[in-house]
Amino acid sequence: YQLDSGRITYMPHWSVNEGNNIINFADSNYTRALGLSDKFVVQYSGNMGLWHDMETFVRVAHLLLNNHTIQFVFVGGGIRYDSAKALSDQLGCSNILWRDFVAEKDLHESLAACHVSLITLGDGLEGVAVPCKLYGILASARAIVSATPLKSEIALTLKDHNCGINVHPGDVRGLADAIKSLSKDRKTVFEMGLRGYDACRSVYSLENAFKKLV
Repeated sequence: YQLDSGRITYMPHWSVNEGNNIINFADSNYTRALGLSDKFVVQYSGNMGLWHDMETFVRVAHLLLNNHTIQFVFVGGGIRYDSAKALSDQLGCSNILWRDFVAEKDLHESLAACHVSLITLGDGLEGVAVPCKLYGILASARAIVSATPLKSEIALTLKDHNCGINVHPGDVRGLADAIKSLSKDRKTVFEMGLRGYDACRSVYSLENAFKKLV
């Protein structure tokens, strides 16, 4: 059977969370409440599930433990939470703040309480899963640092829109170097976030998906 390529239309992933307004880091209620104002904040927010390599993120935090300008904030829970928290305690990662899930109505404020957001996806899972947290992060105009397969949807999105940095899953040193570099270049971080926000509204919007469909 000969497949007619003219009858195939690619529909990009889309999200109903398109971001109506950008909250500056300093203006987030969580930035003030958690005393983060003088830190470069790296946040993981969401499910810590079977396919999410939280151990790598904990080891990155440990590697950067003596960099007192960088603060990690892990928000959420899941099957990987207990082992990640235990490893953090074992390594003495005092630079990680652990918080429970926030209510959906507060998510935009919470996502804004960082400079960089983290995404993880296990090796070999490209084409199988796309962490949905990507779209909330794009809508919050935050730069992304991810550890996902190099041909995953996440890695391709960051490359296409220049809105973050991706390294191979498990690359602790690569992640730490990326975060340390970004912490010294707030202008680049801000610009990455804006490019991600623009992509969220123009490429990954429900309206754009609808236009592709019809």
